[in-house]
Amino acid sequence: MNQLLASSELWEKLITLVEHADTAVQIAALRVLGNFITVPNGMKQVAPLMLVLERLLNSSKSCVTRETCWCLSNIAAGTREQVEALMASDLVVPQLVRLLGGNDMDARKEACWCLCNLITGRVPTFVRRIVSQDCVGPLLAMLDCNDTQLMCIVLDALQVVLCVGETLAGSGGNPFVPLVQAENGEYVLTRLLDHDCDEIWPKASALLDAYFGAASADEDDAEGTGGQPDPCAVAGKT
Repeated sequence: MNQLLASSELWEKLITLVEHADTAVQIAALRVLGNFITVPNGMKQVAPLMLVLERLLNSSKSCVTRETCWCLSNIAAGTREQVEALMASDLVVPQLVRLLGGNDMDARKEACWCLCNLITGRVPTFVRRIVSQDCVGPLLAMLDCNDTQLMCIVLDALQVVLCVGETLAGSGGNPFVPLVQAENGEYVLTRLLDHDCDEIWPKASALLDAYFGAASADEDDAEGTGGQPDPCAVAGKT
């Protein structure tokens, strides 16, 4: 199996198949690539794949677009080398943000996972580039999606964005806070204080306390709020 995974001929063939005329073949090839990217001896050099994935993000077939986002999400959660290959593309992030703000909820979710994986990778230069593509509003919109796992990673991503903003703060303060405010982010986060999920409301509370000073008085008195971690701990020191 290790020899198979290391075969350049295999990867070249799969990359060819993701643009096959038969949609079923495309989907199958994308799934194989997306899975092999994540295994220890899998595909390490993803740069040859990026040009193809760029094109597929504009596919007229929604199922192909979703699978492409999923494959990119695995790259975004991969090694530093894989993430750098993804970020070397000038087209992928803008296209992901476009899909995130679109009407296909399944595509929005997959694009959201990919962008959040990139952001929570905690590389400040990458975070700044992604924020520059106007992703804050579409990310905040995903906090209404009723998918608690996705909502948690969106909150983690917003936490990293704001922490990176702290490193840019001058006399005018954190430049990313107004971006959240412009998209009614304080209101969105405040609503989450009443969320049933015990993973969501503490994250929302921590963001409001750290960057907006707007957590409710009731939340201040709630059990379990005293031990909240420093929000900037997520961003690390990279």
